[in-house]
Amino acid sequence: VGGATFSKALSQYEHAFGPTYVATVAAGEASGKMSHVLTQLAQLQRSELRMARTVKSLLAYPVLLASVSSLVILALILFVLPQFADIFDQYETPLPILTQILIAIASELRTRWWLYGPLALAMLFGAASLRWTARGRRIFDQAVVHAWLIRDVSRMLLIGRACRLMGLMIESGVSLVECLRLVRRSIRNALYRDLFSELEDEIVNGRGIASTLNAATIVPPSASEMIATAERSGNLGEVTRLVGGHFEQE
Repeated sequence: VGGATFSKALSQYEHAFGPTYVATVAAGEASGKMSHVLTQLAQLQRSELRMARTVKSLLAYPVLLASVSSLVILALILFVLPQFADIFDQYETPLPILTQILIAIASELRTRWWLYGPLALAMLFGAASLRWTARGRRIFDQAVVHAWLIRDVSRMLLIGRACRLMGLMIESGVSLVECLRLVRRSIRNALYRDLFSELEDEIVNGRGIASTLNAATIVPPSASEMIATAERSGNLGEVTRLVGGHFEQE
């Protein structure tokens, strides 16, 4: 109504939509591809919501099972095992060394619960507080990317979302340097933000992104190879979008 463009109106609420969304809409306006850009953005949002729901549903059972199992084991050590220890003492039966260690731990926890209870709560509070500091976030991000059981999944998720955003913006007309800057701002993981900062510096200095991607251990080799091929062939937008969709699906 006031004569401003749609992207200009969105920029006033960048805290809600995000800089990537606003820049992509602006590029769509400039290139005359608004309908295509908005459709792609809607698909991206639906994909992220679907992935978040899938991850939550998959983690619900293991988390519940682990929590209940931990409580049961703790109850066995604190209350059941000491009863068996009294029985073994009556018969003067020698116990295995592992059982003796567990009984000693249970006895220590029961007699000094007033010390170990607050200490455990303080450790949990300290770990949670560390997560909100810059160093703590980096440690957590490194664990997510390098942990043995989850590193393959986390790397595919992070590089898949980054490539999909990058491909969408390139196809919408956003410059490569601006794409890398916006993707870096949209990624929460510190290691991938550092990677995209290096890629941005490479482009600004007149070099390509292939060598940096190939040297990055946090990028799946197949992704770096396909992106390097796309950079040489001049089809970076479409290939990165397809790579992103593939890795998100995997």
